[in-house]
Amino acid sequence: MRSSLQNHIQFLSPICSTLASDVPKPLPLQAILFVTFLVCLGLHYDLLFPASLKDRICTKVMHLHGPERRPWACTTYLEYSYIVWVALALQIVPVFVVLYLPWLWPSLWTLLFAFGSVLSCAFEELKEHLDDVEERMNEAIDAKQEHLGAGPGA
Repeated sequence: MRSSLQNHIQFLSPICSTLASDVPKPLPLQAILFVTFLVCLGLHYDLLFPASLKDRICTKVMHLHGPERRPWACTTYLEYSYIVWVALALQIVPVFVVLYLPWLWPSLWTLLFAFGSVLSCAFEELKEHLDDVEERMNEAIDAKQEHLGAGPGA
């Protein structure tokens, strides 16, 4: 999670300074970037997603592996790893366009940068939570198997 917040902060400085110097009315775009920073900060400190929502999302995307159908977070990471690259592209491309072509729709590129930053932070937050969900699901499966093994016929 820290890496996505650091990426956002590193990309935020040049885009804000370019907007301030090259765009006639930069205040609305800078406000969007400020709100995006607050959202990313809220995701970093676990203030936005309630635990129940993260549990529900992670449970739905978790891959089951092996004959016992155990949850496996590693396979889930690999399948959804393209989101990291999409989010990074949504952050890097708008920064370079705003830096080198500030007259070319700066509001569109600012919105794409904001979307990429929030997507990156949210994905990192869910990726961190996925390990906890895997552990809890395995504990529940183990408890269920022990309960079934210690039934009335045992």
